[in-house]
Amino acid sequence: MNEFSRRRFLKTGAVLGGILALVLGPYPSRLPAAPKPKPNVVFILTDDQRIGDFGCYGNMQAITPNVDALAARGTRFSNAMVTCPVCGPSRANLLTGRYLSRFLEAPCNEKCYFPSTQPTVAGILKAAGYQTGIVGKIHFKVNDIRGTGGAKVTIEAQLEAIGFTFMESVHGYDANRGIHLQEQTKAFDSAIKFVQENQERPFALFVFTTLTHGPFEAPDKYQKLVEPRGGKIKDAMTTWLDEETGRLLGTIDQLGLRERTAVFYATDNAPATGGGDNNKSTCYDGHIAQIVSWPGGGVHAGTVADAVTMNIDYLPTILEICGVPMPVGAKCDGQSFLPALTDKPSVSRKVNYIEFGAARAVRTNRWKYIAVRDVKGYPATREKAYDGQTDLLFDLQADPDEKQNLFKDPAHASTVKILQDLLRAHCSTYDYPFGEFGGGGK
Repeated sequence: MNEFSRRRFLKTGAVLGGILALVLGPYPSRLPAAPKPKPNVVFILTDDQRIGDFGCYGNMQAITPNVDALAARGTRFSNAMVTCPVCGPSRANLLTGRYLSRFLEAPCNEKCYFPSTQPTVAGILKAAGYQTGIVGKIHFKVNDIRGTGGAKVTIEAQLEAIGFTFMESVHGYDANRGIHLQEQTKAFDSAIKFVQENQERPFALFVFTTLTHGPFEAPDKYQKLVEPRGGKIKDAMTTWLDEETGRLLGTIDQLGLRERTAVFYATDNAPATGGGDNNKSTCYDGHIAQIVSWPGGGVHAGTVADAVTMNIDYLPTILEICGVPMPVGAKCDGQSFLPALTDKPSVSRKVNYIEFGAARAVRTNRWKYIAVRDVKGYPATREKAYDGQTDLLFDLQADPDEKQNLFKDPAHASTVKILQDLLRAHCSTYDYPFGEFGGGGK
């Protein structure tokens, strides 16, 4: 090519390039942005674990480095509670976001179920493209799933019906010594397998361990770790659970998923014995450990949230994290507490309802009213925790341990009426009646 032709070629190319630049703009800005990966969710639900079992909750003798590190990377809650403080209902509350009195006359472990028509967090996320996994203790049933020819319906079939795509190492509840020991590592192995298999896809994983529920046993190595600090068998179980938690979270770190994985750590209820906050199977107060860490989602690190939360709030919180709306027509009793984890304005729940067996309670920041009434199949006389009292009123500010019943004090008659009216309005929406408070309008 001669010099003249070369100059004309370059000039022509420059002109064409300028025209293309004007039309298309700077080339890199015209490329479509890569879609932002959806967040993952890992929910570790423990069993009968005390809020005081952890270093991050003030126990200087605890050996819980992994849970403490999770709290350091996230938000720890000081006023987290559950709506029905016993195993099966608590798990059902978490998955459905509903009070179990919507489905049960006496919410308790006996015949604990909900219908497959009730949307669950697993089913909603599955419809949004998530892989949904569950391992460990279930302790509830889906009541309208039937086998063919009278065949027994497996736990796996029931879990699949409510939206789970992966069900491994699941069981109703095995309390046999020895088997209990084997189940813990097996469940966390299954959880790790699920994360590894779905690392390229959005996932939600629910790990329902039976630790630290009885039978009280732990491998010798954990007992030897806690003994020099004066620890007992349940402390060894706590340290064992902490190490398994670290193993799962370590896998998430190794796969580079921590930034976009929201990790929840909570317990199903306060235990029946062993220190304060023991409300299992009652409507008394019982605070639970609750920690949420999501480094890539703006969740504050190393902070304490004092917002009052209930376990029916998990479903709407998880859906908001994942950017998935509630299905049209679906009902939820909870409210998202994601604002309490970020800089968004947060509204603490003002009124809370608690239920177990033949008792129902309404709780405000200051007052608690408990009503005990006969419920079909569960008479009020079974509720031994209230010493034969059918109506109880406590001033939680002056009497946080709920020792002095003020129900018959004329000075508090107006407070009783306000709380009873709140409970009446709440019970009126139940499928089953509760004493004079209504309900049963199916």
